[in-house]
Amino acid sequence: MVRTRDGPSPATVEIQSLPPATCPDPVGMLVTPAKFPITLAPKRTLTLKFLVTYDCANDPAATTKTAAHNDYATIATVHHEAIDGIADADPADDVCPHDPLGAIPGTNGKIVDTGCGGRNPDHTLGADVLTDVVVTVKR
Repeated sequence: MVRTRDGPSPATVEIQSLPPATCPDPVGMLVTPAKFPITLAPKRTLTLKFLVTYDCANDPAATTKTAAHNDYATIATVHHEAIDGIADADPADDVCPHDPLGAIPGTNGKIVDTGCGGRNPDHTLGADVLTDVVVTVKR
């Protein structure tokens, strides 16, 4: 787990090499926000940045409209215990990607989880987050 100035990381990212998996899994490094710690109000979002170096392609071809040639899948996880020392009471939305979960319990329907990740065929969120590394040859 990545550590911040104040302890364990509030979020991690895992990059998985896709089949045929001839490349090792890259490691993502959290870029700690300039202002830390951060207080986040209900219904607000926070974008965290991760640095990742891709130096290998399982499939050097580019993805087209008719053929996928993706090389990596990315999974992000929030660690509430690293934020406030308390485990999340509703961990179903802590990992991205995930399909829409609807109204969050205990919010009287005021907070609705619309999913996280790439777009599914029905345009909802929850599909894998994929990266295609394209190898080009200079001539």
